[in-house]
Formats: sequence, C-alpha cells, structure tokens
Amino acid sequence: MQTLADLTAAAGAWLRQDAADPVLPAVLIEAMREAARDPVLRERITGLERDYRQILADLIRAEQQRGTVPADLPPLPLAVLLAAAADGLLLNALADPELDVTAAITALHTLLTR
Repeated sequence: MQTLADLTAAAGAWLRQDAADPVLPAVLIEAMREAARDPVLRERITGLERDYRQILADLIRAEQQRGTVPADLPPLPLAVLLAAAADGLLLNALADPELDVTAAITALHTLLTR
C-alpha cells in the first residue's frame, strides 16, 4: 500500500468481508481478550500492533510529503487513532451487518485529506 486511498480501499474490502463472515474478527477479539491474561500473547500482539501503527505512521508521513494530509498532524498519534477507528468500525460492522462501512471509511479518508 502506497497511499491512504489504497489503505481505505483495502480496509473497506476487509471490513465488508468480515461483516459477512464474522469468524476471523471473533478470533481477533478473543485473542485481544486473552492477551489481557497471558503475558506472552500480550507481548506478541503488542509487537504486531506497534508494527502496524508504525506502518500507518510511515504512510501518513508519505502522504504529508505529497501534500495530501496536513503536515501539522503528528503521524504516530494519528496512526493510533486510525487503528482505533478501524477496530471500532469492525466491532460496529459485526454488531450491525447493515452498517455502511464504505461510507464511514470514505468519510474518514475525506476528513484526513482536507
């Protein structure tokens, strides 16, 4: 993925797929819950989440250099917010299969690139 547009397209496809087949998101949610009790699993998941947020931050920096994302936004905290928004959207999509995930992702992308 080279741009936020690539990311939002992939996220939308993934969330729509997961809303239709909730097994993978359920496994992810259970893994996160278990990580609260299991320090080894917590360390592994924390490492994966940090890597994911760093990839997002690098993508945000690249978009800032292209002038598509405001340069005054700090990349890593924004990456944390994007990851949290994706997690929340996944939970909402699981609870409400009629949720327009594409519209929500499009709104977030529009907000970031104003």
